[in-house]
Amino acid sequence: MSLQSAGQPNRATSNDDHRKMRLHVTKITAAIIEYFIFYIAYSSILRLNLPHFKSINKNNMARIIAFREALREAMNEEMRRDDRVFLMGEEVAEYNGAYKVSQGMLAEFGPKRVLDTPIAELGFTAVGVGAAQRGLRPIVEFMTWNFAVLALDQILNTASKMLAMSGGQISCPIVFRGGNGSAGQLGAQHSTAFESLYANIPGIKVVSPSNPYDAKGLLKQAIRYEEDPVIYMESETMYGDKMEVPEEEYYIELGKADVKKKAMM
Repeated sequence: MSLQSAGQPNRATSNDDHRKMRLHVTKITAAIIEYFIFYIAYSSILRLNLPHFKSINKNNMARIIAFREALREAMNEEMRRDDRVFLMGEEVAEYNGAYKVSQGMLAEFGPKRVLDTPIAELGFTAVGVGAAQRGLRPIVEFMTWNFAVLALDQILNTASKMLAMSGGQISCPIVFRGGNGSAGQLGAQHSTAFESLYANIPGIKVVSPSNPYDAKGLLKQAIRYEEDPVIYMESETMYGDKMEVPEEEYYIELGKADVKKKAMM
């Protein structure tokens, strides 16, 4: 047994107090560091504008929809707005479209505005071009742009040239759209990419969207505002691709660059 003089503090007790104090300070420091790490991470997520941190008002939130749904919404909205707009093509009505882009449109708009055509691309393309020259705004769907080769006479020699040949008196506000390029398990005759071919024909505009957001905005612009023919080419491998698309109405101007990142000056 050790003896301790009166008034002298117990060394063991003093050491325990110091250890408790250091432990307490360590816990406080760890809590502060943890708080700042959380704050920095949370601020970074907010700057990224991730969906989980957007306004909880669901009416203002974009939905995640597929490429084919974005195309369908564009046509539905424009057909509801303007009764001059109609859709025609092979299997667009009863079968809901070869790629189900026009699903449900026959039920809403009826057979006078969603028309199944015979397998006769040159014939129904000529009908669409004539309707456009008479003041309607047709959407002509080709099951694939490979089949549109049969209708090239109407696209090249009539639709694209009508404004020039009429001295600016007769426009041709028509949208030709359909699947383009290669896809899974298709033959060579169904796999050609035609963008460059049509881009070299004066009098028409060529659109080839790369995502559902662009697909909807560009198609709405083409249907409503373009007074000359628009060649609208959809990748056959992208119909199921999904991304956020706003519920509110929007348009994307044709011919205007979408600047993803400004260059350093």
